[in-house]
Amino acid sequence: IVGTVDGVIAGNGEMFGYAPSMLRHVGIVAMGVRPSFQGMGLGRAILVQIVALGRIGFGDAHPRIRRLELCVRADNARAIDLYQTEGFEIEGTKRDFVCLGEGSFVDDMTMGQLL
Repeated sequence: IVGTVDGVIAGNGEMFGYAPSMLRHVGIVAMGVRPSFQGMGLGRAILVQIVALGRIGFGDAHPRIRRLELCVRADNARAIDLYQTEGFEIEGTKRDFVCLGEGSFVDDMTMGQLL
């Protein structure tokens, strides 16, 4: 899903699945909004569309998603709040998972939602 503002790509989101048949009910969400377009509701609109797509399925290999999951940096309070208000729950934390450019580390949180 691509979000545009005045013809400019401002954000995008995608959902993909696992290959093993025992995990085909799980959709993995990845999304982002360019900083200059944050706070306009674009991220929420993209996420709502991804959740809707999960409810109806995507392709023969993934007819309907039962569980959505995503990862988000622990220092991204704005994104965590968005995901929580759209029904995702924090399920775990991977400590020092992300290495930032200057060499510091930040935790990454796993969030999930059952549809």
